[in-house]
Amino acid sequence: MIMMMNTRCRAMPLLLFSILLMPGCNSRSTGIKIASLSEAEFSGPDTIQVPYNQTVQIGETTRSLRFDTLFRDSRCPEDVNCIWKGAWEIGLELLEQDITRTMKLGTYLKTSMDTTLAGFTIQVLDLLPHPNTTVKHAKSDYRAIVVIRKAE
Repeated sequence: MIMMMNTRCRAMPLLLFSILLMPGCNSRSTGIKIASLSEAEFSGPDTIQVPYNQTVQIGETTRSLRFDTLFRDSRCPEDVNCIWKGAWEIGLELLEQDITRTMKLGTYLKTSMDTTLAGFTIQVLDLLPHPNTTVKHAKSDYRAIVVIRKAE
């Protein structure tokens, strides 16, 4: 009986620590649940894939979006079970004629998943590919999955 109580007492701090970390498992978006998307789900006209170091035109406008920087990617590899899912942070540029607006978006503590610039709300849904312990991804493999809407 005494040995059973000691085991429970030793396990209690680990349990409390795990519970405290659980809020980090939720997305930090502004009311939209963030989930990884499969290729087949990229059907919306306002959802675009922006490959690393490339520029993509936004619809029929004169604006374009460029994924220019991968600041960090410390996400848990998809083939590992982690207590914390990790975080990532990227740099995007909104280009229109001679004007370039830069933004830093991601899942780090002081980084937002979305921003509003030049009349558009830009939200990053996902950063692909996800890390994996068996594959080393080059920066050129990365692409940001972005939703662009007219700002309300």
